[in-house]
Amino acid sequence: MKLKSVLRLAACLAASHWAGAAAAQATGTAPQCCGLLPIHDSSQKSMVGTAANSASSSIYFTGYEGNVSEVYYPTVDTLATSNMEFLVGDTAKTFVDEEKLQSWAVTQPDPKSMRWQAVTSNTLHNWRIIKMIFADPANSTLIQQTTFQALNGKTVGNFDLYLLYKPYLKNAAAHNSSSSVVSDGNTYLVASSSDSAEYSAFRASLGWTIENGVTMVSSGYYGVNDGWQDLLGGNPPATR
Repeated sequence: MKLKSVLRLAACLAASHWAGAAAAQATGTAPQCCGLLPIHDSSQKSMVGTAANSASSSIYFTGYEGNVSEVYYPTVDTLATSNMEFLVGDTAKTFVDEEKLQSWAVTQPDPKSMRWQAVTSNTLHNWRIIKMIFADPANSTLIQQTTFQALNGKTVGNFDLYLLYKPYLKNAAAHNSSSSVVSDGNTYLVASSSDSAEYSAFRASLGWTIENGVTMVSSGYYGVNDGWQDLLGGNPPATR
């Protein structure tokens, strides 16, 4: 199979505060095809970026409430991703917080750069996430450098951190396909458009949690058996 066009999304996770990434594990083909009708994230935005003056990068991104919302590739009017956010739970299984619903702040460290710092937190549940988000000028890759902090005497070992990623390739999420692919020792979440002309590949720099020899990642149908359903149940909100 020849890959005609590839978008890469890389989450760089800070080891000093990292609790471990995991997604509910599934094997084989996801059942109950083919999910709810796809929808976009909120039209409100708190950040927008690209790699300025780069001949090697075709990434454009937006964000809202401290999270990456749309990623456009290879042109500014072609949607490739519609939502990417964390879900935070405790190891005692007493709560799962959706990052988008928490307190948040977004700043631009350098007004001459379209690099953004986003902070989300829930002090009652004793966690904070700090992210630096920018487009790589060397290739079509969106990078999110993430630090997870445990607060008020808690340690990272008290938490589980999950990543929810929603591809939307070529403005048509309804016919995207997805799978987990291992390459050079790294596990990628890979999505492809219906005509197999465009792909997105997502990985975490620290790797994913492995339990009993199984990497804890999965793909599912939106609103039926995706990561949201695995962790929270019920239909996702209208802006997912």
